Amino acid sequence: MKNVEIASLAGVPLADLNALLNGKATPSVASRLGVATVDIEAFIKGQADAAMTRRLGLTTVAAATELGTASGSQGAIGIVLGLLISK
Repeated sequence: MKNVEIASLAGVPLADLNALLNGKATPSVASRLGVATVDIEAFIKGQADAAMTRRLGLTTVAAATELGTASGSQGAIGIVLGLLISK
C-alpha cells in the first residue's frame, strides 16, 4: 500500500503521515487523536501521560509507558497510525 493511500485511510495529509513516520507529530495528527503533539512524540520515545493513556484505551500511565517502551519507536509509530486508521 502506498503512503498516499495510508494517509487517506488515516484522515491526514500525506506530509503529516510522512512526518509521523519520521517520529514527528503534527497538529492535524494530534487533533485527529484528541491529544497534544507532545503527547504523541513522548509516546514514540517510550513515555506516556494521562491523555495518551486514555487514547490508547489503557488504565494506567505505567501500562502505556511500558507499551511505548516495549514497542520501540517504530512500533509506537505503528500504534499511533493504527489509532488514526481506526478512528
